[in-house]
Amino acid sequence: MVTKCYYNSEHKIVTDACNMYGACHAFAHSIMQSKEGHQIQVDEEGRKELEVALSEVLFAVRKWMLLHLPYSIMQDSFISSYSYSLRSSTSYHITVEDELKIWHRLLSVDFQDESSIGIWRKEFSDVLKSRVVKLTNMEKVKLYCHKDVQGCNPIVQRILSDAAFGAVEVISKHKKESETFIKSFYSTEGREAAEYGHLFSHLLEKSWPKSVHGRAPSHEEILQHVLTWTPFAGFFKMTDSSKGVGAILHKDALDYISVAKVKVDTLVKSLLEGSVLVSELRLILSNSAHFVDLHKVSSEVTSLSKANAAGSGNEISCQNLIKILDSRKKELDAFEREKTLLHGLLAACKTVQPVATDDLQRKVAINIDNLKMNMLCDPITVDSDRTKPLVTFFGLSKPVKEMLEPLKCVHTSILFKNLWAARSRGFRRDKKNQEGIDLITVEEIADVVWKRVHVGITELLTKTQNGKITLREIDTLFGIFTGSYDRLVKELRLLWGNKPTGIEWIAKRVDQIKQYHTLEQRLVAVDTVVAVHKTFGLTGEFKAVNILSTVRNDDFKDRHLESINEEVVQTGKALAELSQDRIQCLRELVQCRPLVEWLRNEIKDVQQLKVFVDLAMISAGETDFEVDRVKCLHQATTGYASIIFDLKEDAGFKELMKACESLWNALKNDSSLPKKLRDIGNHIEWLKGIKESHGSVETSSLSQAEAINCNGVYTVGNIDNNRSKDAIEAVIRLMVQSGEERASEEDDDDDDDQLNGDKIYNLDMLNDLQSKLMLVAGKAEQGRGEVERFTETLAGITRLATAYIKLCAAGNVLFSKWTAVIYCQESKKVSVVVDFGIGENTLLGLDPVYVQLQKLCNFMEDCLEEWLVYVEEKRSDFYQLNYYTTEQLVILRRELAQLLSDPKQVSPGVYTLLETLKPNCQEDDVKEALNAAFIGVGRIDMDTEMREEEDANTKELMNDGN
Repeated sequence: MVTKCYYNSEHKIVTDACNMYGACHAFAHSIMQSKEGHQIQVDEEGRKELEVALSEVLFAVRKWMLLHLPYSIMQDSFISSYSYSLRSSTSYHITVEDELKIWHRLLSVDFQDESSIGIWRKEFSDVLKSRVVKLTNMEKVKLYCHKDVQGCNPIVQRILSDAAFGAVEVISKHKKESETFIKSFYSTEGREAAEYGHLFSHLLEKSWPKSVHGRAPSHEEILQHVLTWTPFAGFFKMTDSSKGVGAILHKDALDYISVAKVKVDTLVKSLLEGSVLVSELRLILSNSAHFVDLHKVSSEVTSLSKANAAGSGNEISCQNLIKILDSRKKELDAFEREKTLLHGLLAACKTVQPVATDDLQRKVAINIDNLKMNMLCDPITVDSDRTKPLVTFFGLSKPVKEMLEPLKCVHTSILFKNLWAARSRGFRRDKKNQEGIDLITVEEIADVVWKRVHVGITELLTKTQNGKITLREIDTLFGIFTGSYDRLVKELRLLWGNKPTGIEWIAKRVDQIKQYHTLEQRLVAVDTVVAVHKTFGLTGEFKAVNILSTVRNDDFKDRHLESINEEVVQTGKALAELSQDRIQCLRELVQCRPLVEWLRNEIKDVQQLKVFVDLAMISAGETDFEVDRVKCLHQATTGYASIIFDLKEDAGFKELMKACESLWNALKNDSSLPKKLRDIGNHIEWLKGIKESHGSVETSSLSQAEAINCNGVYTVGNIDNNRSKDAIEAVIRLMVQSGEERASEEDDDDDDDQLNGDKIYNLDMLNDLQSKLMLVAGKAEQGRGEVERFTETLAGITRLATAYIKLCAAGNVLFSKWTAVIYCQESKKVSVVVDFGIGENTLLGLDPVYVQLQKLCNFMEDCLEEWLVYVEEKRSDFYQLNYYTTEQLVILRRELAQLLSDPKQVSPGVYTLLETLKPNCQEDDVKEALNAAFIGVGRIDMDTEMREEEDANTKELMNDGN
């Protein structure tokens, strides 16, 4: 029955059905009971049937609720149902009032059976509680205050009341929800307003500070609550008699509101007078917006209640209250600022005791929370023109106050402390001599000591900034920062303070001071560089080095810091890199001046040095001692070569250090380099003997061979389109590049364009050089290495040229414009470049030059052999070719090709040669034969293509068949 209700007011039918079931259940239960004596006997089988029926009804009602009640008890819902019996659908609206009636009726069902009643009420009480729990705190309050709750079953009222008061307790702990709760009150009336009154009173009483161990809440606790609990503004409005809502609150709640209003009014008055406590002011400032709102509401309520009173005009406006609050905040901030600054003054005074600071120390240590603001500062009033706070608590004079701010910036500086201590001692000594008093007052500190210190700091910063401070003053003032230049930077920044101009100069001057402090450590390096400068007569810029070299002079300390300019700083940094080993390296160079000068005069560059070393090896003989001496010569002179040969006379300090970079690298690889130079310097006569014992021919020949091995470029083949290819001299050329061309080539190792060398060799010159080198190489192992490399390369070039000439003589047209470029330099990535003169494509050889040259010779000789076999086959196929020699066939090929392009250039001798095949041969006969030949060749090509196409089609058909 319950599950088949589809009419309007369906919920009433359901609850009526439940009441009907309760009556039936009570009747059935009563007839199953019988009395025997004083005991009531119950039919157990019937009781179980009633329990089953009760369970079924409970299940059916809960199912109906699940299907038809809205999701939230506070949410109205439209329900649609369909009647199968009536074949129609109906809709009805369940409101909050409807659901309250449902719960009232369900929980009012009577069974006349305590057990069944308990089960029924517990079941639906739990369902109602589960629906109420889903509500928000504000919804719980609104539901409880609903006008229909009062007429509901007591169980319903108790459930809603517990939920509402529990929600109020939660709301009282959250400011925003409390404000919303209070605002909701103004839209209620009648019974709802009364219920709200109970809840509001409960809310206020719950939030009010509690008594602890019988002790009432303190003034501070109440004030803290009033200024931090934002709903108080709403409670203030409730006391507005014009709205007639104050009567709904409990007496205790009204008393609490009255206390809160008194607290607010008292605070406003003390703020105006400046008598507010510091602790109260801090609390007000941290909740200033709420405090102003409380004052605004309280003033409005008071003004309305005293609308006709004469004193109502004394109320302060919110705008003035905000202004006063801002003034009190500035006064408190000013006091705290002055107190902080005094800590710096007291710390500075401790270093120059005795100073009369006992009174200041006592005042600084006082806890001001319980002091009134007018004890700290001269209060600013609403009508006052003064806006700047005036702190009076410490009783400081104007000079003392003016001193505090700059003193705070510098009181931790070591330089300041030194000046402070020195000026204080001087003043105390003068005062004691004049007045016999040793104690200094704070006013004297400000008037005398501070002014002297401030002048000293200003002078120090000015002189340091413009570089006019002397090196002697730097020793006195900044000597304690030697090795701690980061601290010096911090010190100068402290002294500079917050001036509007930049502090970029500090880093520059500190770097100069650092270089000055390290001069003593670099004197040995300076002396060494000066010795190199003077020994070798270098005429470049050494001004910075000369300045550094005067450190030992008596008047050096009188120089200004600006004399340690950027050039001196950079020079000092460069000298700092001269380790003891490097200094010793340069010292040996100075000691070996005769050797250096002889090498510069007799050997011009590194290339000649290598030749000289080879000649020295030739003269060394076979003994280990002599060979070791030559090796020592080679290693020492090569290591120092950047200075001996590359350093120019007009070089300055920068150029000298640049040249030394190569020397440092050599020293890194061979730490005994200075000793080797010294040993060679002791045998300079031996060097002169080597130079005199070898003639210019030997020196020149070996030098040329080494130059060719390093920078030679051979060209073999069609050189400059030469027509004569029957002589080997015509197809070989060697170019040796100059130094500038080599440097440009190093920028692009893959540049294969033809290079123009400084010197060109033909084959006769190369053979002559080879003959001379055989004499040199036969004397020693060292020289033979370069000579053998030159000879092997030349032999390969000659072999390649011979194969090329034979190919051209055999009539191979492919090589008519063939050219090969061979690079002798071992480090070059591309060793050989081959160009057939057909298009722009070239072949590159990447193997070492000797290996690549052998491969190329083998290739050319193989081509020659295959070509000769091919020519013999054609002579067998075409017997007419045997009428002519190979040379005649080459001439005919060239001239017949000329006939097609320019007949006038054809030699008459061609027709004479052809008369062997056709008597009285003329130009027309040759042209006719050439045309026929071209047609025949074309037909042959066409037949070949057709055969290839037929073969391809046949192969494709066979593949498809498979």
